[in-house]
Amino acid sequence: MANLDLGNILYFDGPGAIKSSDNVYIQKIALWAVDGTSELSFSVDGTTTLKFAHLINATSQISQWHSESFSPPLFVSNASIATITAGSGYVYLA
Repeated sequence: MANLDLGNILYFDGPGAIKSSDNVYIQKIALWAVDGTSELSFSVDGTTTLKFAHLINATSQISQWHSESFSPPLFVSNASIATITAGSGYVYLA
């Protein structure tokens, strides 16, 4: 499935700008990890600032959600999903 803009929810399964690199407030970033190689890198102005990875532990070695919430929402400009591997992700805007 291609990246989708669903209003305040953005679905990513590949690299792409968040709201055409406009100023946005990010409330949450989530990654649906399918295995131990799943990773989502989030960047601002071309510099990787956040990296989410699926962590393998004794109780969860299969698909699961990994997410980070921001309170207050994180204000960013020129933001994008830099990389997403072995999974897909969502960005929730405030």
